[in-house]
Amino acid sequence: MSSCKMFNPCCSNFYKVLAVILAALLLLEYSFNLLVYHQKNIRFLNASVSSIFEPLLSADSEIFNAGLGNRTRGGVESAGNGTGMSNTRAVSVSSNKSLKLCPLMPPNLVGCRKVLQQVPSLEDIEKNFTHIMPGGRFKPKECLARHRVAILIPYRNRKEHLRVFLYNMHQFLPRQQIDYGIFVIEQEGNGKFNRAKLLNVGYLETQGLYDCFILHDVDLIPEDDRNLYTCPEQPRHMSVAMSTMNYT
Repeated sequence: MSSCKMFNPCCSNFYKVLAVILAALLLLEYSFNLLVYHQKNIRFLNASVSSIFEPLLSADSEIFNAGLGNRTRGGVESAGNGTGMSNTRAVSVSSNKSLKLCPLMPPNLVGCRKVLQQVPSLEDIEKNFTHIMPGGRFKPKECLARHRVAILIPYRNRKEHLRVFLYNMHQFLPRQQIDYGIFVIEQEGNGKFNRAKLLNVGYLETQGLYDCFILHDVDLIPEDDRNLYTCPEQPRHMSVAMSTMNYT
């Protein structure tokens, strides 16, 4: 007969004490891991919030102080065209917290419109679009824009096209109630025009300030303001039919 069978009460108490000790050790380890994870999570959250708001708080101090017709080196998108989604979506901060989000469908769209083809002067552009902020930027005042859009234009030696483009775009984009900026990326010299590289430069210079990017050609102008310059979940081609090709 074994010793455990002879002293059954002692063996039973020994195993109970051992089980309690093991349970206490497991509980202590779980509590310690939970505390460490919670502290790391708080540090990560604080860092994320700082990285999100830092570019926004300094956005107004960026060198977007050029006139409507002036060139900006650094942003590109495509309406030859398509919408590209940014991999970061920063939270916008408004001084007027009573404003509501703009409606999903802007109420003041007119549909098909006449495109101005005459070349306006820079003075005419500035005179007719006083609501456009320095640097070719706009944001609605009556509501909070749902989309922040950077329109990137690769450019070289096409001043007349650029003036026509700016006049027509600033004429209808505010009706879409988006927060947008038009960035013209100019290539110097007489070498081969590198559209893709200019677009890359534009993206790098504007990333973090906008939700998505439209890669636009300077000679393509929408004829219908219901062609929304917004940020869909997937990239899209915005110019599927052109007048120069009989809309085919």
